[in-house]
Amino acid sequence: MGLVVKIDGKEEINLTDFTIDNYKKEIEEFLDENNYLSEHVVGIELYGKYYIYDNSKEALEVDKLSRWSKVVAHESDCYRSIDGKFYDVNNILYDEFIFVKNFIVNYKESYDKEQGICEFYVFIRTFDNLEKSVSI
Repeated sequence: MGLVVKIDGKEEINLTDFTIDNYKKEIEEFLDENNYLSEHVVGIELYGKYYIYDNSKEALEVDKLSRWSKVVAHESDCYRSIDGKFYDVNNILYDEFIFVKNFIVNYKESYDKEQGICEFYVFIRTFDNLEKSVSI
């Protein structure tokens, strides 16, 4: 399974399956104009890890993600666009999402110095309901 998440902004962030272990879409249900129950993707949760003692590209990309989580809401760089693609073992695209305006709601890191691993979690939420989500 291949994961590629590109986040545009002041610093471009590129996360791959070397960093991201899992993801989960956050869905809200609502009644549409025809009174049918519909779903809308409102955010994404990413779970991942990287090696602490390695100045690898993956560690540097997660560091950018951490810095983005500290940007306050009144700054324009707080809101960024995200393009995510998820591939199966045969490298066939099976899920994709595009969020135009997003912000970080929650970011956490935990360290295991014995194994030299940092695990992270980030919840990124869409700013408005004008987002496009595609499932293949």
